[in-house]
Amino acid sequence: MGPEKTISVALGYILHVQFASFYIADKYGYFERENLKVILYYTDTMDTMTLAAQKKIDIALADADAVIQARAQDLPLKIFFQYYQKLPISIFTINENINSAEKPEDKIIGTPELGGSSYLALMLFLKHYGLKDKVQIAALDMSKQLC
Repeated sequence: MGPEKTISVALGYILHVQFASFYIADKYGYFERENLKVILYYTDTMDTMTLAAQKKIDIALADADAVIQARAQDLPLKIFFQYYQKLPISIFTINENINSAEKPEDKIIGTPELGGSSYLALMLFLKHYGLKDKVQIAALDMSKQLC
């Protein structure tokens, strides 16, 4: 095997369960077996785009909609791998009185941030079910969550 290769990966969010595959690969030596040293950086999505465009990192992991926004700003990026084949967004509750998509009227719906794929999916959900003006949206402080 040749010399160890260092790869920098910018993750467009905080330390989070959605990046579990990276943590597992590191913990169980999968990167090491491939002679890779993987350095993970946590930053916001647009920063990942900028860092990649400036060649300050090797790979950026971000939502495809963020790449579209970055390309609209003339950042020379291209998608070469799709991490998820379908958008892994779920809308859920523990409230037993909400048992269908039409039921969350007059409720507060939490989202990780007021932007990004989760927010976009929520906006599409609310529009589809005519709930946009019937619920309140609250951004959750995900920085206090632990993996």
